[in-house]
Amino acid sequence: MTSWKDNLRPASFRGVPFQVDDEGTFGRRVQVHEYPNRDKPYTEDLGRAARRFTINAYLVGDDFFEVRDRLIVAIDTPGPGTLVHPYYGEIAVCIDG
Repeated sequence: MTSWKDNLRPASFRGVPFQVDDEGTFGRRVQVHEYPNRDKPYTEDLGRAARRFTINAYLVGDDFFEVRDRLIVAIDTPGPGTLVHPYYGEIAVCIDG
């Protein structure tokens, strides 16, 4: 029998390790143009949409409080930081929210 912890994968942000079970949002930016007295809309491709990741960071272990405090500092630091993701590799990201 597996537990929810078995589905977690290692990740880190600015060198602070944590576990993830996240999803990303990917796709293209499009603008749909609809005109009066026309039955067919025109869809304009505006390029790739910005990739957004919703990350649920799990801190597991005896050093939970120490790692939590380090992660808070890493998230509060301005500018982009390096996210090491189990599926997407090493990428520079900005925290949004």
